[in-house]
Amino acid sequence: MLQSDDDTIADKSALSQWGKFYVEGGRKLGRTFELYQHDTQRKALEAAGFVDITEKNIKVSPYYPTGRLGANC
Repeated sequence: MLQSDDDTIADKSALSQWGKFYVEGGRKLGRTFELYQHDTQRKALEAAGFVDITEKNIKVSPYYPTGRLGANC
């Protein structure tokens, strides 16, 4: 599900609705697109023999941290 830490993605926005359709489509196909929520990536890395796996939450907005669109976006 798409979400923001400052509530800039409103529940009824087009982006939020698209995210819900995307997740539901995956469920109907019998596949999940919620890799983080279901620990899919972590489980696959562990099954491949990786140890000491570290997870980090990062901001992925072209506006972060200045609040303005960056030159590289």
